[in-house]
Amino acid sequence: MRQVKKGILIFLIAMVLALVLFYFWKPFYSPPHFVILSSPNDSSPQLARIFSRIIYLKDVDLNYSKPCDNRTYFSSDYAHISLEDCYQLEREATLNNNITYALRQDFGKTHDIYGNATEIAQLYSFLNRTLPPIPPQFSGKIPDYYEQAKFEIEYWKFNKAIYTKYGGKVFYDAAEGFVPYEGYYHFLSEHAQKGDFEILNVTYNASFWERTTPQFWENASLNPADTGILLVPADQVNFSLPPLLYFFNHYLNKTIT
Repeated sequence: MRQVKKGILIFLIAMVLALVLFYFWKPFYSPPHFVILSSPNDSSPQLARIFSRIIYLKDVDLNYSKPCDNRTYFSSDYAHISLEDCYQLEREATLNNNITYALRQDFGKTHDIYGNATEIAQLYSFLNRTLPPIPPQFSGKIPDYYEQAKFEIEYWKFNKAIYTKYGGKVFYDAAEGFVPYEGYYHFLSEHAQKGDFEILNVTYNASFWERTTPQFWENASLNPADTGILLVPADQVNFSLPPLLYFFNHYLNKTIT
């Protein structure tokens, strides 16, 4: 019995940490506080334009000492790279977040991607009932469960809307749920062709498109034990629930209400 209780406790703590990483590292999702509002700065190189806003190097050249100094803890992908290479990956990720956040907000003007009160309350109640309190080391550094519920609902409905509009192949990840990676690539390509955004720096442009091509995610799916990514047949794609609720209902055989 003690071993069972210990196992449940370890699982719940792991879920909290997964939620933290889900919040910070989701590939197609950038919470609002990650978006840097740039202002003209002639001394800082221009990296990209998103709609009418210019993104400068200073906007993405942030203090990444924590994730980079603790590379093994935050991401196994960073464990064997230099500190400067880690900083560069973080700069590229911040630029990508700026671009994708702006595009998602524009998409939200004409598509239903925001949670209603009932949807948010259901997920918030589930998080409060199921997960232990947020670890003290993250207190004040990430939003409470209510804000995280809002973010997850938005991410889920955004993915659902992208899949409805573009179709294409989908991968599944326990933290992210079903992700229409092929449809998302078409979404980005469509906006780029319309001139809604452009990445002016060659290095950052190559990184952006490399990480959003269907081939990138299909390669990641070849090693699911490390990446957690599984390609999903079309008849198994299911956007009926937000990712965490889907995981509990379908993989832990629990009914969440």
